[in-house]
Amino acid sequence: MLLHGRKLAEALGLGSMDAHASGWRCRGARAGENGGWEFPLEGPDDQSVTLSVATYVDDRPTWRRIGDLSLTYARLAGNEERIRPVLDTLADALERSGFPREDGDSVHSQPSLLSALFALPSPEAFFRDSWSQAPLHGVGALHRLGELSEDPRLSSWDTLQDAHTGETIGTWVDEEGIPTEEPIPRDQVLSRRDAGWVTTLLHVERDVPVVAQWCRSLARALGTAPDSVRCGSFSANPGHGVCKHWDAEDLFLVQLRGSKRWIIAPNQDVQHPTTNCLPPHTSRELERYSTPAFGTTMPADSTTLTLNAGDVLYLPRATWHTTEDSRDGLSLSFAVSRPSWMEVVLDALEDHLIQEPAWREAAWSAAPLEKIQTLLKRLPTDWRALDPEQLRARLQRKRR
Repeated sequence: MLLHGRKLAEALGLGSMDAHASGWRCRGARAGENGGWEFPLEGPDDQSVTLSVATYVDDRPTWRRIGDLSLTYARLAGNEERIRPVLDTLADALERSGFPREDGDSVHSQPSLLSALFALPSPEAFFRDSWSQAPLHGVGALHRLGELSEDPRLSSWDTLQDAHTGETIGTWVDEEGIPTEEPIPRDQVLSRRDAGWVTTLLHVERDVPVVAQWCRSLARALGTAPDSVRCGSFSANPGHGVCKHWDAEDLFLVQLRGSKRWIIAPNQDVQHPTTNCLPPHTSRELERYSTPAFGTTMPADSTTLTLNAGDVLYLPRATWHTTEDSRDGLSLSFAVSRPSWMEVVLDALEDHLIQEPAWREAAWSAAPLEKIQTLLKRLPTDWRALDPEQLRARLQRKRR
């Protein structure tokens, strides 16, 4: 979650807020740690305490959770009961104001993140009409992206590359149209890009805290595992871009600078693929359930659209796409990794089977068939031991 507070004290009237009959008053606000906001509270007999409003962290002592926010208080020195009325007042004010939204159209609060990004009446509209089903293009002003649009490391692709400490992947297409991917040494990133390579910065969230906050906020809004969202950034010379491919992940593409042209098409070739595909290359995993003979040109039913600064595009898992960069462009690709039902069920089944000594016994190719048959006969009972609610709960913890 992105916490903004430049106008928070004024919006909530905290500079003159009385705390019922407790005698405590909140005088102004100041920037706190970890992107949060602090409210100095003054009480009777020169007592003081600082109330911090920050993102919810499981190991942080909290007083009350509001949506995805927690009100935390420290240095109370035995004043918990005396401070509770002012906390109640502030909590009510925060709920009424929709904190941490700042100007009514900024994307800051996790519960409304999806609806704000795509101008939807509610997050439910996204899950009903788009999630895993259809692309969705959200158009809006850059400032609505909050700190994501303001971080100096995200002022251009070059400044992001300077801050980036992780791996960079390059893609080169030869004269016959065959793409090749390989890691690029840090000191060769810019020269390779200038030579026509598409360069991809991996795990941007590890170097830019506000990007990491967006990853966590998206995961919470989507109900996926906390570590299920990662971020990369692609760059190419103007007029160039990534060639036809699909990703086995849901993508949220955020345009921060310049523009980018996208050509997208539904995947009519493979239903629910479990791995990426960069034609004409394939993989042994893909060949297990399909006959991959995909060309390198986009399908006839493709759609072309342009993302400008402030726009967001959602692409369901395995959507065919290709891109074309503009000059001075910068976009972020938030990839949401989700396990298949096969992976979830097999993972749960393994947790169940490992409790039984017979299943832990070392296998042997010359084992009697009766031994194998006995184990297989037990499988229906083992399957029935799986709890559907527990399987669904695993999705909150497990990423691919």
